[in-house]
Amino acid sequence: MPTAARLVAGMALAAAAAAMVLVLIYAYPDERFDRWTTDFLMVFGAVGFLVGWKSLGRKVETEGRTGIILGIRAAVTATIWIAFVLAIITVWRNILDADFQGADPMDAVLQLADKTVEYLSFVLHPRVAGIGLFLGVVVGVLTRNTHHRWN
Repeated sequence: MPTAARLVAGMALAAAAAAMVLVLIYAYPDERFDRWTTDFLMVFGAVGFLVGWKSLGRKVETEGRTGIILGIRAAVTATIWIAFVLAIITVWRNILDADFQGADPMDAVLQLADKTVEYLSFVLHPRVAGIGLFLGVVVGVLTRNTHHRWN
């Protein structure tokens, strides 16, 4: 059942995740992430909305005291899912480019794990992690306040 808290959680976490695209681009200029800005915005926004709607918006009804811990949990969950989805996209592009032609199919699975860890390592930069956790706290408190206001 759609509620105001779920809608606000989804939209706020999607906006926070989209803001993290800009943080990643400026924290890692050598990685040339600016080539994939539109792809990153779509993936980060979609995963942020889904995690906000399904996880944060639903749990705030039962567990939301201040919303801070729920926001941090939602930010970490969204980060892990975003890294996994970006790794899937990267491996899929490599498969379509015939990088695995004649290789063992297990190589694609191993590269999926390697790329997930690589994308997660980008988030461990202190500036990126700090901003991500702060935005998670803001989203959690905003969702909690929305739940109490319109419940």
